[in-house]
Amino acid sequence: MSKLVVTNIETQNIKFDSDTTAFTIGSGGNISGGSHGLNQGYQFIAHSKIDIGGSAAFTILFNSSLVTSAFNNYRLVFNNLRPTQNGVQLYVRCSIDNGNSGLSNNQGQKTYFRLNSNHTGNEDDNGSNTHEIATNVGTDQYDGVTGIVDIYGTGNNSVNLQRTMVIQSRVTGREDSYYYKWDGASYVAAGTRSSMVNCIFFLFNAGNIADGAVTLYGLKES
Repeated sequence: MSKLVVTNIETQNIKFDSDTTAFTIGSGGNISGGSHGLNQGYQFIAHSKIDIGGSAAFTILFNSSLVTSAFNNYRLVFNNLRPTQNGVQLYVRCSIDNGNSGLSNNQGQKTYFRLNSNHTGNEDDNGSNTHEIATNVGTDQYDGVTGIVDIYGTGNNSVNLQRTMVIQSRVTGREDSYYYKWDGASYVAAGTRSSMVNCIFFLFNAGNIADGAVTLYGLKES
């Protein structure tokens, strides 16, 4: 059986038999135009990382040039976020002023369990500006946390702005030489935001981010 292998496409515009089905593949892999059905699901927006041995930073941040009214829901996939200071908490914050401050009207909880024992528990995250992901993260080269954060309802139009914003996180990492899984959720109450979220960022409650990577995706509602 013969097959066609495409190693390079010089143009980003691809057309089928009819011009009405033409669509464009953008530089980030996002697809627009046409009635192809390929716009469904999460679309890549940006990737940010700090390499091991690189310059530590206070945050890994996606600003208003990336968090826009094009989407009302976002997913952030992060790998091995490690702090410069031992025993700290990892946060994700949403901002309506491009990162100058985090939303504070949140209520949330998370549960945790140790992967090699039956040790379990839960933690109150109320008022964490905006969501606490994991606790007591260490600085050892094998420490750090990996997981997913989903943010629903960032308020990209006048109707969505009045709705409740929900954040969910699923994370695995090492705390005090043991591996844990944290599952958390929080919400920002309906009618408490004056404008849409235009910045999302990760940080620890003390020190900086030593290394790690985060990829940002957006999800269209229709």
